[in-house]
Amino acid sequence: MLAKCPHLNSLIGRRPLRAPLRLLLTALLPFSSTSLSSVPPPPPLSHPGIYPAISPTSIKPWLKSLNGSVVITGATGGIGSTLIKDLQTQLNEGEKIYALSRNAESSDLINTTWDPSVVIPINWDCSSSTSPMPNFLPSSEKLKLIIHTAALLNGLHGPEKNLKSIDPTHFQTSMSINCYALIQMYQELLPSLTPPTSTSSPFFINLSARVGSTTDDKSGGWWSYRISKTASNHSHLLAHIETNRQRYRCCFMSVHPGTTYTDLSRDFVKGVGGKVHSKEFTSERILELIGGGKEESSGGFFDWSGQSLPF
Repeated sequence: MLAKCPHLNSLIGRRPLRAPLRLLLTALLPFSSTSLSSVPPPPPLSHPGIYPAISPTSIKPWLKSLNGSVVITGATGGIGSTLIKDLQTQLNEGEKIYALSRNAESSDLINTTWDPSVVIPINWDCSSSTSPMPNFLPSSEKLKLIIHTAALLNGLHGPEKNLKSIDPTHFQTSMSINCYALIQMYQELLPSLTPPTSTSSPFFINLSARVGSTTDDKSGGWWSYRISKTASNHSHLLAHIETNRQRYRCCFMSVHPGTTYTDLSRDFVKGVGGKVHSKEFTSERILELIGGGKEESSGGFFDWSGQSLPF
């Protein structure tokens, strides 16, 4: 309707428009060579959901600045177990790491890697939405860091290359582990977050994947994994928005760790070459992102180098 107005068309053709009016006309006018000839579209990735980059920094000052314990899911996996190993020597006196996984309480890591005076193993099978998160925290316990590393990439079914190969059970299990487990963690753990200081806030890290970005998806496939990671990214953003409305501070970040050689990924790293990270490097980078994260990082999606990723 606006495009048929001769006065508006003459205005567009004769005099330069200020940026706000140009963007308004871009949104309102139909896409045609005449109506948009002098109204260029906004630049790509200009949506305010793209967050400032993070400069990776040592986590030690942040760890010392807040009192509270740590929860890590996927604790017996490659990344989760390495995070526990790196953190258990850096906590303040009396702080604990609650290590959650399907068989945490019978893991060999208890006697070989984990410090039993710091690490408390907790069994939780989050592969089913009907398996509630255990109530394991003492009533007086406060948390300063939560990291969800539990994930399902292929399981027994394998990643789907096309629609025909989608299996409902595999899809539901992927959603349970990669997304719904997060929601259970919000419900059970957020009330136990430690109060922030004037300079530091508690952190909640969702270990995600670049393939969960709908903007970045050019190849398709891997239906269950992609969809569940996209859902987890949005869930983390929603948690940020809701807690912000409730006026208590927590920095929610989804992090793509890069391809890391673990039991989860070992069948898919052939041909990747030097782009495969060790679990030690990945753990170090995740902790450095926490060290460099700021209040304005909350709700964002970042890669292991600190660069913001589009949702």
